[in-house]
Amino acid sequence: MHLQSELTILAVMFENYHSKVQMRTGLHLLRKFSKMRSKLASEFIAKTQWSDAEMAIIAGDASNRKYYRLKKTSSADTAILMDAPPDKGENVVPFVLIAQHLESIGLNPPSIYAKDEANGFLLLEDLGDDLLAKLAPN
Repeated sequence: MHLQSELTILAVMFENYHSKVQMRTGLHLLRKFSKMRSKLASEFIAKTQWSDAEMAIIAGDASNRKYYRLKKTSSADTAILMDAPPDKGENVVPFVLIAQHLESIGLNPPSIYAKDEANGFLLLEDLGDDLLAKLAPN
């Protein structure tokens, strides 16, 4: 019975160690992925008129997309960078097609200043932080 208790303790210790190793490996991969996305985003922005902009993350939605507000250092102009990683199931093409359709029927979707559909980046008009529900009359 004593041997069985020791084996159980060893099994639990191994399982905890294994979990910690997996977690560290997962965090390492996440950091590596984040650095790769950051590099791709920087390369995308460098090809636009927003190459000198400062960037700050803003609230996202319930998807794998991330949003950043870009502010030009030379003016008060701002834009939104949508980061929609294709390898996480995101696709910017439907957004682009819907924006084109809305524009074709006379509506005003956010302007798309630049796009990199293959890597999942859009540079969009910044509509500000106000919520439509707060702006609309009762």
